[in-house]
Amino acid sequence: MESPALEAFEQTGRLPYIIGFREAPAITHKAELQRGPQPPLRGKMARDLDGEVANYAKRLEATQRDREALLKRAVGRDFAVTHRMQHAFNGIVAELSPAEAAAFLNDPNVALVEPYTEFALDDEVAPGVIGAPTVWADGTGIHRAAFVGRERSEVSVYNRRAHGEGVVVGIIDSGINFASPSFAGVEPETGYRFVNPRGPGNYLGTCAPGGVDAGRCNDKLIGGYDFVCGAPANLCGQANIGEEPGFGDSNNHGTHTAGTTAGNQRSVSFRGARMTISGIAPRANVIAYDACYTNTSTGQGLCPNVSTLASINQAIADGVDVINYSIGGGTQPWSEAISQAFLAAADAGIFVSAAAGNSGPNPSTSGHHQPWVTTVAAAQSGRAGYEFTLNVSGAGVPANLQQIVMNAGSGGVELGASIPASPLAAGPGFTGTADGCNASGGFAPGLFTNRIALVRRGSCPFTEKAANAAAAGARAVIIVNNTTGGIAPSVPGATVPVFGMAQAEGVALHGLLGSAPQASIPFPATRIGNTQDQLAAFSSRGPAPFSVMKPDITGHGVNILEPIGCAPAQWGSPCLRRSHRPALRHLDGHPAGGRCRRPAAADLPELEPGRDQVGADDDRHPGRAERDRRRGHALPGRCRPRAGGPGGQGRLGAA
Repeated sequence: MESPALEAFEQTGRLPYIIGFREAPAITHKAELQRGPQPPLRGKMARDLDGEVANYAKRLEATQRDREALLKRAVGRDFAVTHRMQHAFNGIVAELSPAEAAAFLNDPNVALVEPYTEFALDDEVAPGVIGAPTVWADGTGIHRAAFVGRERSEVSVYNRRAHGEGVVVGIIDSGINFASPSFAGVEPETGYRFVNPRGPGNYLGTCAPGGVDAGRCNDKLIGGYDFVCGAPANLCGQANIGEEPGFGDSNNHGTHTAGTTAGNQRSVSFRGARMTISGIAPRANVIAYDACYTNTSTGQGLCPNVSTLASINQAIADGVDVINYSIGGGTQPWSEAISQAFLAAADAGIFVSAAAGNSGPNPSTSGHHQPWVTTVAAAQSGRAGYEFTLNVSGAGVPANLQQIVMNAGSGGVELGASIPASPLAAGPGFTGTADGCNASGGFAPGLFTNRIALVRRGSCPFTEKAANAAAAGARAVIIVNNTTGGIAPSVPGATVPVFGMAQAEGVALHGLLGSAPQASIPFPATRIGNTQDQLAAFSSRGPAPFSVMKPDITGHGVNILEPIGCAPAQWGSPCLRRSHRPALRHLDGHPAGGRCRRPAAADLPELEPGRDQVGADDDRHPGRAERDRRRGHALPGRCRPRAGGPGGQGRLGAA
């Protein structure tokens, strides 16, 4: 995996390291205080637990600074400390050479040394399939007694709170398109007005007065942070780093995952089809933690571990109820700083949903093996997408060619009205290697007048082929692949609609042209179905090590329709929507907490049996997220790793 950030660090001979200290972080300390003996009340004054934890965090920071001075003397220089953390993780981020970092392992106060690394960024149907509308209307069905003693915001406890009201969701990703109606302070579809749990106008992070995102938050989107341009990564301005200051999303991934988790209910049009979309918890509040950038040379979204760790630490300090983490990692839970931070989140009663990954269909490809994290695989929802079809008629047209699903091209003119029955035509070079290219003469004037053009892929850009076909009079252009599989052509500047077609269908269609078939392209796009609850081929799967069962559950993750991000120049506009294959589907909006065991059957939400196209034991998932019709649920648990992890493997994170 190419990383422009790592290349820049290598040139200096130093890179950021995560240094973890031996004392428990503040949230773990709080959990220990809650489980320990309680001091007697004095008069009418109850114990100020939050005050004790705040003082403990201050003591941790003071201790960190003392140890930093000792470590600096040990290496003989004043290295830069770019970030300090006390809530999810007790440690710092510092720029060091590998030799300096290795020397720290000999310090008895140092529990973990982890070098800078990066992990890849791994609708209208899905809420109905999992029963979300029933919960929205009738409540969760979870008995109030299940939440006795719960200290957090008591959200989603009563049946009247079933849309996610009062839940605060932390999205750790590539940022959020704050201009999208999916994150407006008033829900477009219902007029529901959000309530900021911190009070009107009180926004977090870079949305606070004087911050780079001031004025961009509202009573739904109540805060945001930038840990990529800002500390601890400090990556902006370097070659091939696609990122801007603030939490605006120029990658699309973060906006998409946030919309799937907690996007507002609203009416949209996608390829002419009208529908209402919604996140699973549409009335939850959202905080954006921008922890990922785009490698502009490859288009890959990359997430530095120092940025995601800082995000988890801040999310705990902000008091979120749910963390969504559609990012890779988590394969060594007992020796990774991020995994340990998620354990602290479990101590805080935070529900963490993490991606299984996109490395299927091979076995043992799942990430996030942490027992205290809910790992989610991707399954189909029953709706594959809204696609344009070529409807072909005429003598001798076989049934399999009468309706052909195509992939719409991007960057040019989109189809906005039906193309009526028109003749199909191809140029004389269709069977060659340079069909429609300027070097081969393009197409004769008028060849495609009032026709739909079939053009073969090869030798020159799609834009060149599309422009030459349009110049020859084509109403629409279909580019047929020259190898197996489908294509979705990028045709910026195209003046007529352009589509991609698989090789087998396109070649067969070309063979029928002698009988002069007619073809039309209907608008709006046609709803295409798939097998509901079938595990997606791309989804990672088990078995997992450490005697844990992973992934835990599936959510719908194939062609989900949700909002997208914007380029920085467009951050003042809502931007368009598109279909996207995300890394992770997201679960219900009420916090369920961490688990250190497989819950008993009575604890689990009711699940539907899972199916998969392969059928091997390791491909059969445990079931999809489903509204809880029983009177129980897995409640917040706690488990600490054994010393050295499951195998007693010595110091955590030894480099």
